Amino acid sequence: MNASAVLPTHATFPVEIAVAGLLFDMDGVLVQSTDGDERCWTRWAAHHGFAATFELHRTHGRRAADTIQEYCPHLDARAIADHLAQLDLFAAESWMELSRIPESSPCWLRSRPTAGPL
Repeated sequence: MNASAVLPTHATFPVEIAVAGLLFDMDGVLVQSTDGDERCWTRWAAHHGFAATFELHRTHGRRAADTIQEYCPHLDARAIADHLAQLDLFAAESWMELSRIPESSPCWLRSRPTAGPL
């Protein structure tokens, strides 16, 4: 089966990507994302003054919006969306740190495109 999807971008034009399949790894089998998720949540909690009372284990297996609503019950849907965007920003910044290739790396590794994470 060959599928095609138009993905939203920051460009002013759509980008079409043809794929033969799509794989979602939501259980950590292919990519272990728990550490990154926990870094984002820890940073979010500290940023909003919850560092002392934040229970990191409660973020696992639930929607991020539900965790935000638990700690900030006064927020409306728009404000929750802003907090979700902030978590996404924290994750993107974390990826930027991970995707930097040290100058001491082998030349074949440094020659890879740097448009995204490793």
